[in-house]
Amino acid sequence: MPVWRGLFASRAEPAPPLPAPDLPHGTDWMWRSPLWSERQPDAGWVGIADKTELAPGATLFHDCPLAEIALRSLAEGPPHLLVCEVFAFQGGFLSLAFDLPDAALTALAPHHVIALDVVLEMEKPIEIFARLNIRSGPNVEQILLELPRGPGRHRVQFDLSQVPLQVGRVTQGWLDLILDAPAMNRIEIGDVCLSRRVRAAL
Repeated sequence: MPVWRGLFASRAEPAPPLPAPDLPHGTDWMWRSPLWSERQPDAGWVGIADKTELAPGATLFHDCPLAEIALRSLAEGPPHLLVCEVFAFQGGFLSLAFDLPDAALTALAPHHVIALDVVLEMEKPIEIFARLNIRSGPNVEQILLELPRGPGRHRVQFDLSQVPLQVGRVTQGWLDLILDAPAMNRIEIGDVCLSRRVRAAL
């Protein structure tokens, strides 16, 4: 996998504290992937292969035979910035997957809501979906949501009452950001932040 480094000046000063989005009342957990929360070596990937790990627990998946995808991680934050440029994309899917840490899964139950805050800029609007995957016992439960179209800060919320979680048997979780028909586009992902709260009583 071709990788180019050193195209952007690195900073010697300590990173400032990470800002948090305006989180819902009762939030007991918040997390960003290291791709946005930790200073990565200023780097880019050209002709990036399927199943490439960009940072610990953050992996790019696609089925484009020519791998006409370029990525850059820019230390402009925190949160930092991920730039994805897609050319004549001939594949059927392009997604970023993020493994959830153990803290997100501890005592996870149907009364929880997991919120996703994401900041996007793009040359032209495309459909972007967020899919939360929870392994509970032998099954993987999924909730698929479409993000609002266009640029800006967006929030979607996964209500876990929609899936039959086996409390105490949640062993794994991950989030997929799925870019639909991304050809000939530049997508900037300025933040991806997950948080958890207890659903308000009805």
